[in-house]
Amino acid sequence: MQLIVSAADGGSPRVVLESDSSYPFLREPAWAPHDTQIAIVRGTGGIAGEIWLVPVAGGPPRRPFTDPPEVFADSPVFTNDGRALIHSSNRGGATNLWAYPARGGAHVRLTTGTGPDIGPTVATDGTIAFLNSRWRNALEVHGLGNEPPRTLTTHSPFLWAPVFSPDAKEIAFSRSEMDGSWHIWSIPAAGGTPRRLTSAAAGEVYSRYSPDGRFIWFHTWQTPRRVGRVARDGGAIELLSFGAD
Repeated sequence: MQLIVSAADGGSPRVVLESDSSYPFLREPAWAPHDTQIAIVRGTGGIAGEIWLVPVAGGPPRRPFTDPPEVFADSPVFTNDGRALIHSSNRGGATNLWAYPARGGAHVRLTTGTGPDIGPTVATDGTIAFLNSRWRNALEVHGLGNEPPRTLTTHSPFLWAPVFSPDAKEIAFSRSEMDGSWHIWSIPAAGGTPRRLTSAAAGEVYSRYSPDGRFIWFHTWQTPRRVGRVARDGGAIELLSFGAD
């Protein structure tokens, strides 16, 4: 992916930033009022994202602020005077709007509540409009015949990557929490109460059952990415090192 600037008529396009192996995804570019830099979200996958500032005249991008790995920042937009960068983030647990001073300093929380608050835009008088939603993800089972679908569980913010156990009696999935953490959960395919299987600090995503059904494999959300496993019934997790037997 590339961040490109061009003349208003589309002429003279020029690449100012390219994606790479560390940040394969680019999204949500926003001009600064003085037109010398662009804020953009560089992502590693999924909702993970960091806001970077790209000098339009050329040069390396820079991060105006750094958060812990479990925190994402999205939807950047500058105030009209350029004194603050408005953005969406789960920095405080729920996804709300924040302002970061252009000269540096502490973040200022602009909205509260369960969110998510996303997509801010700033009027000429400084008023901020944004989207607020109350969506929930649903884990559903759909049969191949005419039977109606069944909802096993719902959750906000995210349910990801469900997978059946080899005996088809259970489904494991990744679930994100309001504090930005990710963990592996499972639920009986016939219905029941979801059960959390992992709770490590690195965050666990993309579960897969071992062929014998005894373990659930996953990789970690935070860097450095690791591959690990946990017993199907839960317990201590085991993280592997690449290159090990």
